[in-house]
Amino acid sequence: KLKRIGNSFRFPFITSFGQVVVTTSIGAALAPRDGTKADILIKNAATALSEAKRLGKDNYCYYSEEMNIKELENIELQSNLTNAIKNESLIIKYAPVFNIESKSYDTVRMRLLWDRGEKGVWQARKFISFAEKTGQILALGENIFRKVCEEMKIFAEKKVILPLSKRLVLNYDFRNKLYGIVAETGTDVRRMIIEIDEKILVSDLAESSFVVEEMLEKGFGFRVGRYGSGGMSMDILKNLPVSQVSIPVNRLLEENETEDVIKYLKIVTSVVNELGENVSFSGISDSTEEDVVRKCGGKFVEGELYGPLLTAEEIR
Repeated sequence: KLKRIGNSFRFPFITSFGQVVVTTSIGAALAPRDGTKADILIKNAATALSEAKRLGKDNYCYYSEEMNIKELENIELQSNLTNAIKNESLIIKYAPVFNIESKSYDTVRMRLLWDRGEKGVWQARKFISFAEKTGQILALGENIFRKVCEEMKIFAEKKVILPLSKRLVLNYDFRNKLYGIVAETGTDVRRMIIEIDEKILVSDLAESSFVVEEMLEKGFGFRVGRYGSGGMSMDILKNLPVSQVSIPVNRLLEENETEDVIKYLKIVTSVVNELGENVSFSGISDSTEEDVVRKCGGKFVEGELYGPLLTAEEIR
């Protein structure tokens, strides 16, 4: 029945402005299985609706008891993350971007970690998307950016790559706060390189181009993260003022044959170098992956193979 209801909205609505096409997200709770009182049924249907939205656009979902357990877990996670942001207990470390030949580095990439005690240390990818959904990403982003600016005074000669999530990149107010923090802390903006994932950039090239141009005018450097993952790699090079790209070698090798990866990386490296841009190969965890980089003519590498993450005090 829910599917039929959803399908009924697939046909265009004719308005004075022309045709309008909409998608629907539907959550449902059934009586008496999911409750016998109206307020309980409405609450459970709303929980099912949230799950339908989480699954993506144009979905439907029936309520189940497991959803309440998940909702409680999310409430706890949100509370814990709020406390971590307020108490400044999130951990900032840095991954050097090495010259593959000399093993020296003049740039580090910021890495965000969350020590959750018995639950272990979480890398950013485990909680950033959650923070974006709850809106906590704005407070988190401001807190971390300020700490990085302060820590940059400790290693005065290195550049820092700062990865930004979609909601931070496209938020005008956040970008203004970011510029304000730079001025307030006296940070040399020329030492800061903003990294934006390719998938974020290709989701709206026009908006992305505006944001990148704005940040370049402020003096920031710009790097494309996870280059080759968004399906429009060449459009990125054509339409955006790219100065650096980062290619996740480990992910490419997980999904493709080694020889195919080498052929692809040789082409990309050649094109990027011709444009006067730098290529960094990330996710290098063993000598086999490093050999792939060498065969492609790669110059800059980052990953577990080259040692642990560093604190600001450990950067030499």
